[in-house]
Amino acid sequence: VGSEMCIRDSESTDIQVTDCHVTINCQDGDIVGCVWLGSCKDSLCANNTVLGETTDGFLEAVGIRVNREHDNTNPRDSCNNLVIGNSVTTIKHGIMLEETSDDDIVYNTLADCTNGIVFPSYGNPAAANPTVVLNSLRNVAHPFREFVTPDGLTQYFNDDVFMSYFP
Repeated sequence: VGSEMCIRDSESTDIQVTDCHVTINCQDGDIVGCVWLGSCKDSLCANNTVLGETTDGFLEAVGIRVNREHDNTNPRDSCNNLVIGNSVTTIKHGIMLEETSDDDIVYNTLADCTNGIVFPSYGNPAAANPTVVLNSLRNVAHPFREFVTPDGLTQYFNDDVFMSYFP
């Protein structure tokens, strides 16, 4: 798919995005979300495959993005989403969390990415209380890219070297 947003849902509750295969090849400077849950609550993103074509250049591609959507005048909060069992390969940002809370990011495989799990600086406030556990990160330059430190981060057994961190 050569579009800016491949699979996007906004302001939904209990949405399920599962078993999709997405290839992204657009080359612009915008933030691109292949699978994007904007202002979603209690939603599931599972068993999806996202394949990018490059990790450099101007492409700000994101494999899976969970955030509070600001396209609406009064966006609702994003919270309690589960991102599980996805595969994201050859892309700049694997999974991005911004202005969201209480999300679980588990059992995902990120390979050949510039950044693995990303907390961008334009998320204000940062993600709160994310649980990021048991993800496999192979050939990822920056496994955790914290441009803004998330509040209450719980993360352990991420990366193929099983780096452990218990708050």
